[in-house]
Amino acid sequence: MDFTEIASKRFQQNIPFVKEHLGRLISRLPASVAEDYLESNEKTSNGPMTFMRSMMYHFCLYSGFLQANVTLSGESLFTFGAKIIPWKDILPEPLRSVPFADSCQLDYLQEKRILPHNQGTIEMHAILPSEIRTAAETLLSKDIMPFLRNYYAYQPAVRDMRYQDLFFLNAEERIKEIVHQAVLHKTNVCFSHLRFQDVRTYFEILGEHKSMETINMIYNTIKGNIKEKDSIFILSPVSYLVVSANSEPKVISSRFSGVYFHVSNVIIDYDLFQKTISQEPDDYFTLWQELRI
Repeated sequence: MDFTEIASKRFQQNIPFVKEHLGRLISRLPASVAEDYLESNEKTSNGPMTFMRSMMYHFCLYSGFLQANVTLSGESLFTFGAKIIPWKDILPEPLRSVPFADSCQLDYLQEKRILPHNQGTIEMHAILPSEIRTAAETLLSKDIMPFLRNYYAYQPAVRDMRYQDLFFLNAEERIKEIVHQAVLHKTNVCFSHLRFQDVRTYFEILGEHKSMETINMIYNTIKGNIKEKDSIFILSPVSYLVVSANSEPKVISSRFSGVYFHVSNVIIDYDLFQKTISQEPDDYFTLWQELRI
């Protein structure tokens, strides 16, 4: 499962820019800091990857972050890049203590999201080149933070309430495009939401590498039982949406009737919620509620 397959249009448009200019941006840093960035980047990309770590690595890389840190209620969950500032002592103006901040044209971003049901607060801090701040700020707000909030708020007690940050990779844009094209061709669109039991306990038991394998197994199993023209959108590690133009719910249901999903030889249950539309909805929010997303 390639990151570019599920990235939003914003990220897809940002990737070529970062690939083209990142080397130049890094070269402005002091040699030791640039070397630290490259070494840290290599260690992160070559280390064991959970679904979250893999997504966050690519998010940070293609946002152009030089350093980033994610915390849940103060506990560090993920770090990326060079050690430009010590995250444990974040000040109101953290770059004030960095002597090369002005000459290297560095900037600082911070955003937080409060999880429902008193589950804590997700925060992300990032250091980046100032000329890409505007684009990175949008990516952080509309792609990265919704992903983090959804990933850490999918416990059974919370899932039915998780509507506001719908589609952590902004899949809604792509879904609207699919629906629009189907309506133009006077065909219907079938939505199938597969929502699995909470597998986070299994992730903790299996470890990082196996948990990523589980996400890929679920994704590939779904992909292997739908048509090539159908689209899959990963909403969270336990929630997957299949969008099928010119199809019916009973057809999609029959494809999964004999399919089993498992984690380390343990069958995992899932619910299938479906809805078919023949015209563009006035309110997608209501559609997502009907699909129990």
